Amino acid sequence: MNAFARYQSSGQAARIGQTRDGVVIAVDPIAHAVRVRLEPDGQETGWIPSAPVAAGGLRVSCPLEVGTQVSVYPTGGDIECGTAAPRAFDVHVTPPVSPATGKQAQPGELLAMAGQGTGPTQDGGSVAAATQNAAWFHLTPGAFYAGAGSAVLTIENGTIVATVAGCTMTLSASGLAVTGGTITSDTDVLADGISGKSHRHSGVQTGNGVTGVPQ
Repeated sequence: MNAFARYQSSGQAARIGQTRDGVVIAVDPIAHAVRVRLEPDGQETGWIPSAPVAAGGLRVSCPLEVGTQVSVYPTGGDIECGTAAPRAFDVHVTPPVSPATGKQAQPGELLAMAGQGTGPTQDGGSVAAATQNAAWFHLTPGAFYAGAGSAVLTIENGTIVATVAGCTMTLSASGLAVTGGTITSDTDVLADGISGKSHRHSGVQTGNGVTGVPQ
């Protein structure tokens, strides 16, 4: 065996059983599987499992996207039978910033933001553009936040606040309050069992003493 062949053989042997980095090039969300182009030699895997966020009684599915940087962990020393898991954040794909707090998720919190754009699929490539008004949620020890565009929901102990643009609805032990907008119904509104649509006022000093239907 010549020196070049020995070099090639030793290089391949060194990679057996080792974690490899790569880029997702195809996704099967039904099987929760991906194909990966491994770095630095461009070798492509077959379909391999994509590591779930959680699998069991609690199941959280977050299929990887084409262009996602991943690490492939071999099974039984065979990279073709490995499992792909997202790699750490880098200069292209940075930790998201919560619209609720203006900060990245802190220890003990969970922040999920959709449509943030994936990293470049190849060296020198560009980051995919983020989706405007994409949905997100942020779970903290003291509150749960969620939103999409101008709609934001905040749930804290004793209070639920929903805001859409300039209209805010607040539900608390004191009741329900709406500011910046009107309350409408295509059927009726009841107050202590009294209809807002068909009620009458007695004791009126004009006419027959009873008002007509509310106008």
